[in-house]
Amino acid sequence: MKINKIKKIIYKSYLDFDRERVCIKKNLQEAKFDKFNIIFGENGSGKSSICEIFKSISLSDGFSFDNIKPEKIILEVETIVNKENKNPQTGEIFIKTDKEEKIYTYEQDLWNNNLDKDSLLFFDVDYINKNIHTHGERLNTQGHHTQNSGKLIIALDEQANNMQEEINNQDIVIQDYKEINKGILSHKLEENDYKIYNLYKDETIEKIELHEIELKEKNNLLREKEKKINELKNKFNEISTILLDQTSFSEFSLPSQQLIQELFDRKIQQIGIASANITIKEHFDKHKNFLVKDDNYKKITENVEGICPLCSQKLENIDDVIKYYNSVFDTSYETARTKHIQDITKLSTSLKDIITQFSMLGGIVQGIFGYFEEISKKYGVEDIYNMDLKKTTLEDLNKISIPTEIQTLIELLGTIGTLTGVNIESQYFPISNFINEINQLLGNVKKYQKESNDRILQFKSQYSDILTIEKQLGELNIEQQNNGLLLSFFKENKKTHIEKYEKAKTELKRLEDIKKEKESQLEKYLQEKIPKDFIERMIKTLKRFNLPFTLQHLSASKRANDYTFGFKVIDDNGFERNLKKGLSEGERQLISLAFFFAMNDNISNKDKKILILDDPITSLDSPNLKILADIVTEQISLYEQVIVFTHHPLFYKYLSKFNFPNPIRFGIFKNRPELGGSFIFFEGEQFCLDTELKKHGEEIKKLAESGNLKNEEVCLKYGQLLRLAVEKLIKYDLLMRKEDNFEHIADKLKSSNSQIRKLDDTDIDTITNIYKYCNYSNLMHIDKESPSTISELINYINIYLKIKEKLNS
Repeated sequence: MKINKIKKIIYKSYLDFDRERVCIKKNLQEAKFDKFNIIFGENGSGKSSICEIFKSISLSDGFSFDNIKPEKIILEVETIVNKENKNPQTGEIFIKTDKEEKIYTYEQDLWNNNLDKDSLLFFDVDYINKNIHTHGERLNTQGHHTQNSGKLIIALDEQANNMQEEINNQDIVIQDYKEINKGILSHKLEENDYKIYNLYKDETIEKIELHEIELKEKNNLLREKEKKINELKNKFNEISTILLDQTSFSEFSLPSQQLIQELFDRKIQQIGIASANITIKEHFDKHKNFLVKDDNYKKITENVEGICPLCSQKLENIDDVIKYYNSVFDTSYETARTKHIQDITKLSTSLKDIITQFSMLGGIVQGIFGYFEEISKKYGVEDIYNMDLKKTTLEDLNKISIPTEIQTLIELLGTIGTLTGVNIESQYFPISNFINEINQLLGNVKKYQKESNDRILQFKSQYSDILTIEKQLGELNIEQQNNGLLLSFFKENKKTHIEKYEKAKTELKRLEDIKKEKESQLEKYLQEKIPKDFIERMIKTLKRFNLPFTLQHLSASKRANDYTFGFKVIDDNGFERNLKKGLSEGERQLISLAFFFAMNDNISNKDKKILILDDPITSLDSPNLKILADIVTEQISLYEQVIVFTHHPLFYKYLSKFNFPNPIRFGIFKNRPELGGSFIFFEGEQFCLDTELKKHGEEIKKLAESGNLKNEEVCLKYGQLLRLAVEKLIKYDLLMRKEDNFEHIADKLKSSNSQIRKLDDTDIDTITNIYKYCNYSNLMHIDKESPSTISELINYINIYLKIKEKLNS
């Protein structure tokens, strides 16, 4: 896996970075990240923001601010994909490894995909703070301690004796605190006091005073309640005889409009005829079986003429048949007429009853409320007498009056048979509304009657049994005691006593917890099980730097037999150095780097991982920068990809000199916001020292012609270029420092490819003289009036270029 491109960033200083506009080579192709990459940028330009992006996509960490999230990020990552293929000739299945470019996009606080968490290895300030130290001071107090104790591999905090001294000092603090607060901590409080305190601990003084007043009032109420229950105790036999209110009343009713209207519209004659027809049909149906049996009906109808098929009478006797039918009809008519009169009388009586019942309703309602009022006063039954409901009910009843339409309808019923076309709609609806109003009122009264009767039953169940009454008195006594405890709590100001005690106890616990935590840290420090060779790997790295100290492994502690890891810093004179005061920031940085490289020695599959270093050069001097650059370039062959961020020009220059492979160099420019903010740009091909040196004659001529030739400026530029070119020639071309394999070096020395075999002793002496000239001549402070200085420099440049031509031939 390899990161190819950062295609787009809209985050922090990158207001609108689009790679296609700036990361372009001379051939107009996009510049991609390669095996070895260097990104140079000033502080604040956006280097760390790119690290944040890499951490986020690999799930190593989130973005630094919750309220500042990227608007959009697009990355292109090259991955290795194993694809199954089939040989068309043999049919054999084989696996082919291909490279595949995949786009990763961050939008709306989410990546469309993520890289494996351990696929990217980071060295930056966060790594140091999380795993090693914080600028030499590792405090365990909140806000200072930034290490991740669960993942610590190396302990760079204070030694065990310092930690023990902290424990002893903390114990003194605890004893002093106990002595100062002896009176408060010895105060004894009851369990009930704490229960009350938990209820009222958040109350203000004003509220506490109100509570005290309320408790005094409650005490008076409890005494009254006790008195009342004792009175009921004396009446418990009488209470058992209390009766419920048995007053009964029915809802008012009225037949439907259709039924009443039918009384006025009923046709008696038609009803009689219809009834007679039914009688004749019943007679026919009764004798039908006889007529059809044995073809009697057929014989009658076919062979006999002039015979009635129903009664078998000769048609000449038809008058007798008609008389019979008339007699049947007359009976049916009389029956219908009688029924009609009865229905009219019944409705008339019902309407008169409504008038009578309504006139009695006020007395019934008064009686129900009066009964419950009497029981309430006599026995103290709660919530059975509702004076407000009584008042509103009677008021509502007084507002209702009997509609005149009732009397009108009664009178109309008396005119049935004499008047026709009577429509009772105008009488019916006022009566119906009156009935509904009355029934709604009666429904409320019935509900009240039932609820009050239920409360009487409940009251009787409580106070008609002496045991139940005694139980209530016991509960009341407990309530009075609890109320007394509350009053005592407030009067004696126990709340303040408890608060002082709890505050002192909490502080004491905090101090004791600090001591326990320090003891726990000491135990953990002494019992870490880290292999001894981890320190040795760190020492191996540190020895490459120009340092006046080394690390010394510690032996096991007496308190922890299994302790196998620890170290101290020992200087060249054998004295121990304090981590905070005895080391510079640069020296602590080198210890961090040594830890990082030692840690990564044990990582498997390094060739599939990406190494990312974010400004690893804190406070390092020039020699150590060069050594660090060498160590970094040694990592290139071990990892799939190496990316280095730096703001340091010299460190950037050292890394840029590496040849195998040549680094891909990018820069970050912090542009103005109106121009899109920061952007990443491609720095072009590798800087060639020889090519630049060859330009000296042409450049000097142009400067002279324009009147801008300055001796000191030309000497400074080309003197430094010559020095770097000679150094590169000696170290890399002749001594082959770019090779780390001794066999390869020996083979090249033997072969004709060896550069040094092309030079004779005179050439070597000449190179030596040029190198001495570059190092010891005072090119930084030349005599401005002396043209010989620049002539001498040009002479040495030309000699060097001739030697290079000889080597390249």
